[in-house]
Amino acid sequence: MYNPGGDFYGTLIDGSARFERDDNQYLVRNFATGNRRTYTRSFWFKPSKLDGNEIYFYTVTTSNSDAMLFETDRRIRFSHFANTYRLTTSQKFRDVGAWYHIVERVDTTQGTASNRWRIYVNGVQVTAFDVANYPPQNYETKHNVSGNTHHLMTNEPSSNNFSGYVAEYNYIDGQSLDATSFGEFKSGVWIPKEYSGSYGTNGFYLKFNGNGNDSSGNGNNYTANNLAAYDYVQDSPTNNFSTCM
Repeated sequence: MYNPGGDFYGTLIDGSARFERDDNQYLVRNFATGNRRTYTRSFWFKPSKLDGNEIYFYTVTTSNSDAMLFETDRRIRFSHFANTYRLTTSQKFRDVGAWYHIVERVDTTQGTASNRWRIYVNGVQVTAFDVANYPPQNYETKHNVSGNTHHLMTNEPSSNNFSGYVAEYNYIDGQSLDATSFGEFKSGVWIPKEYSGSYGTNGFYLKFNGNGNDSSGNGNNYTANNLAAYDYVQDSPTNNFSTCM
């Protein structure tokens, strides 16, 4: 595949999945039992709309949930236990032409509260929060619970679907990793780096090469809802298209 940024990037990302809120597009799977205290997620996204709340992941039980979402004013909110524990960034993210890289690093076994839940955007740890309510030590999240439904890009059956592009989605079960496991700075620009570690029981790697299949070797595939072949596109963090939806 031709990629005009190939001379700059050491790791090329071939494409992404394109989501449109009005088409109710998302990915879903049920987790097996895994590590509920320690995990890492990493993904790239490019938004195409700046209105309303938008969900990026949502793990739901009968009474509670863990989630990440864009708020209406474009702050990013991470929540556990239905917002009892919550991080909301002071920074707002409003560039519909840019790819952002997010790392959520969780390790509730840590003695220092702020080390139990760490967020990185484009390789830099976020330290400015409008809301910062950290979980207690050894708190068990709703992730990695057998039978819990894990949604990507929606909190279906509600209406807070994401509109935009998502690429290179890694989920690491049982390890707390910083952003350098997934990217690096080059000439002051944060660029992708291939993850080379293990994934753990529930870990997965979504390349979005025509489906929601897991490329980690674990076989933790996602089921796509309303995503057609033409929704898997060449636009990526290493081959950024000028796009509109």
